[in-house]
Amino acid sequence: MQYAEVDRIARCPAQRRAVWAVNSAGKAPSRWTRCRTGPAPPEGLGAPKFHAVSPTHAVADISAPRKPNGIVSLYRLFSSDTSGAQTVLSEGTAAQQTLHGLQPFTTYSIGVEACTCFNCCSKGPTAELRTPPAPPAGLSSPQIQMLASRTASFQWSPPQFPNGVIQSYELQLHTACPPDSATPCTPSRAETKHTGPGQRASVGGLQPYTSYQLRLVAHNEAGSTASEWTSFVTQKEPPQYRAPVSVDGNLSVVCVSWSGSFQLNGRLRGFVLTDGGQRVYSGLDTALCIPRTADKSLVLTTPGGKRGSRSKNTEFYSELWFIVLMAMLGLILLAIFLSLILQRKIHKEPYIRERPPLGPLPKRMSPLNVYPPGGTHMVLL
Repeated sequence: MQYAEVDRIARCPAQRRAVWAVNSAGKAPSRWTRCRTGPAPPEGLGAPKFHAVSPTHAVADISAPRKPNGIVSLYRLFSSDTSGAQTVLSEGTAAQQTLHGLQPFTTYSIGVEACTCFNCCSKGPTAELRTPPAPPAGLSSPQIQMLASRTASFQWSPPQFPNGVIQSYELQLHTACPPDSATPCTPSRAETKHTGPGQRASVGGLQPYTSYQLRLVAHNEAGSTASEWTSFVTQKEPPQYRAPVSVDGNLSVVCVSWSGSFQLNGRLRGFVLTDGGQRVYSGLDTALCIPRTADKSLVLTTPGGKRGSRSKNTEFYSELWFIVLMAMLGLILLAIFLSLILQRKIHKEPYIRERPPLGPLPKRMSPLNVYPPGGTHMVLL
């Protein structure tokens, strides 16, 4: 038995074959028989076409090969990078497939691989796919470089996934509740303190010993993203006196309030209230009522800080000195009034006489002087 190999047989599902025997006398054919060739890699694959492209996915249309060389059982979409490495993006039997897991603002070289059997695969040319930009992602919080009582400087890194061209950065700041606040408080609204393309900035106009929260916002042509809030506390300064102490009271008690008189600029250690150089209170309260013993001259201080102004009662008409002064003034006015009345009584003019005054009476003579010394006197008994 002899065998022969037949090359360049057209690839088709089924064919008829016969063998001829030839010698010098003539030739004789064999009977016809049917045979089937195996599949081969497809030929004439084209590049895929894309539509419905978004930052993370796209739809690819695959054209059938010009020569399938069998039944195409698998289409595979792959991407090639600059080093030649290939990554499979999608595979299946459909001629339209959706690519998932793409990166925004990225250029891909994508081709099609078609298979008619396990080892019968061929690849076609690649086509370029560029995904549109998307908002940045993976932005870290800014880091503190320098921190003082009223200024601070920060630096930051670009987002892990820019997803486009970063156009600017923005620093947003708002005051938080004090670090040692025992009462509920409401944080302020966020304010933009810096905008620019750089990766560092300085912020001024801060308040001493104040808790702030800061975050970074990155912007590109597709949108923006923000980092997590990070907290910091500015440095301390000595306390500052900013408003007069409020004093109220009556004849028996004096009440002093200094709740809004000082800007602490640090952790409060206590208030000191003195009267004439003598300490009358030391503690954390912001109001005090003490008995009235005399005219008060109060001085309020904070440890290590400035002194408050001397405080006297603003309602002067209830002070003891004012009452005594008014009483003395009333007595003086009464004495003046009484003295005027008495002077008028003493210096009053007499009534005008209607006739001249009488002259002096003549001197009366004794009876013995009427008669001469030698005469006779008769005396009647």
